[in-house]
Amino acid sequence: MKKTIFSYLLLLAIFFIGCKKDSDSSGGGTTTPAPGSTRSITADLTYHTGQLASTSWAAWPMVNFPVDNNAKSYKVRLYGFKTTLSGLEGKIYTWQAGQLPPTSYNIFPDTKGIKDGNYYMSVDRTWCSGAPSACNESAALEFVATYKLNWGSPKAEVTYQY
Repeated sequence: MKKTIFSYLLLLAIFFIGCKKDSDSSGGGTTTPAPGSTRSITADLTYHTGQLASTSWAAWPMVNFPVDNNAKSYKVRLYGFKTTLSGLEGKIYTWQAGQLPPTSYNIFPDTKGIKDGNYYMSVDRTWCSGAPSACNESAALEFVATYKLNWGSPKAEVTYQY
């Protein structure tokens, strides 16, 4: 019995060795991940619409996830597309913290893809340009509906690398 309890406590201690505690301003402390460790989350592919110029509107399929100030780099893997015609099934994006995600159509390039503490990592873009009667927010929302019809509800595995 003593040997079992000791083994359990030793296992528990080993589990927590990889983290250290830093004091935060409230005095409660935060956990800092061990160098070389990773943490993964799942995020839904969502959509951002907006005006590109006075006569242009666009829709961006994107992955939105929180910035982690301790992360050294990020990896995003796309999966779960209804069809493989998108060419995005299994696609992996990697980049160093503080850099712009390596996509062709960044939504917020001036802030390295970050807005309100979250990454907005686009994976594609569809746009229109022309008379406001034909190219407007409604057109951008139609692009989103077409993406959803063709792609289904894809997801992303976001890995924070420390």
